Amino acid sequence: MHELARFVCDERPNLRHRWWVKALLAETHPDWVEWKTEQAMRDVDQQIAELHQLWDQEQAKAQAPVITEAAPDGSKAQQLLGGELRIRAPWSPE
Repeated sequence: MHELARFVCDERPNLRHRWWVKALLAETHPDWVEWKTEQAMRDVDQQIAELHQLWDQEQAKAQAPVITEAAPDGSKAQQLLGGELRIRAPWSPE
């Protein structure tokens, strides 16, 4: 109701000074503030959830080790087992 009254007052500014409009705005203001706060907190909660999801995805990518395999050098052991296997942290240089 408060939003509607404010919208009408924005469209027709001469109504803003009427006693019944002032009384309506004064009466509905506390409920409007509570509703607006709930809406803002719901938006903040949604943004926090999105940030946590993004951070979890970034953390999963950032902490994955880098695994590389070198080509076999021709020895019998490497022919049987394959080339040299290297594992390193993603933040360290090669």
